[in-house]
Amino acid sequence: MTHFILNTIALVDKLHSGYSQSQLIPLAHDMGFNAIELRDEFLQETDIFNVVQQAQKYNIEVYYSVNEPLIKDGHFNQHFFDHLKVSQKLHSKHLKMNIGSLKNFDAVFPQDFSKVIAQDVFFTVENNQSQVDSDLNNTLHFFEIINNQRMPITFCFDTANWLWLDTNPITAIEKLASNVSYLHLKNVSNESGVLATTQSLENGAISIPSIISKCTVQDYGFEYQSNIDQLTQDLQVIKSITKAY
Repeated sequence: MTHFILNTIALVDKLHSGYSQSQLIPLAHDMGFNAIELRDEFLQETDIFNVVQQAQKYNIEVYYSVNEPLIKDGHFNQHFFDHLKVSQKLHSKHLKMNIGSLKNFDAVFPQDFSKVIAQDVFFTVENNQSQVDSDLNNTLHFFEIINNQRMPITFCFDTANWLWLDTNPITAIEKLASNVSYLHLKNVSNESGVLATTQSLENGAISIPSIISKCTVQDYGFEYQSNIDQLTQDLQVIKSITKAY
C-alpha cells in the first residue's frame, strides 16, 4: 500500500499557534493524506492517547520521526530503545532516526536491536543537513555495513537536504536507490548561494519527478512548511506522478 505522509512540520504555524500534533490528524485526512509523521520535538506525553484515538478514527497510519543519530560517539545509541517505547505507545510501526558519524564506529549492534527491527518495527534512517551525519560517503558506508550484516534498515531519502551538503540529489539517489524505501519530499530555492526550502514541490532547483523515477518506494513524506491549499495541490500532483511507477 502506498502511503502519502504529512510530516507535521508542514503545518508548523498551527503547532506554534497552539495545535497539538493529534489535532493535525483530521486535517491530514481531509487533505487526502493517509498517514502522518509525528516529530519528537513537538510530541507531548499528554497528547499520545489523543494521537492513537484520532489515528484510529480517521484510519491514518502513524510514523514517528526522531531527530537523533543511531550512531553516537562511535557506538550504537542506546536511546533507540527509549524512542521505540514511545513509538509503541503511539501504536506506530514506523520509526526513523538519523545515521550519525561512522568515524571510529565499532560496527556492533546489540542483538536485541537486531531482533526488534526484524520483527517489531520498520526502521529507517534519514539524511539531514549535517556533513558529519549525512555526507554521501558516510551514508554509503553505513549501508555497506548494514547490507553485509543483512539488517532490515532502509533509507529515508530527503530530496533537498543534499544541496546543503553540496551534493547533487540525482547523484545521491542513483547510488542509494537500492536502499531507499521512503522519500521525504521538499524543494529548495538557491538565491545567490542562499538555500531555502520552498513552499511547493513544483518550485525550486530540484526535479522531484526525476528522483521519484529513479527508485521504487511506497512511502512519500511531505516535509516542508506550507499551507493547506498548497499541500493539497502538491499531494494531487505527486499522486498523479506516482501512478506511472
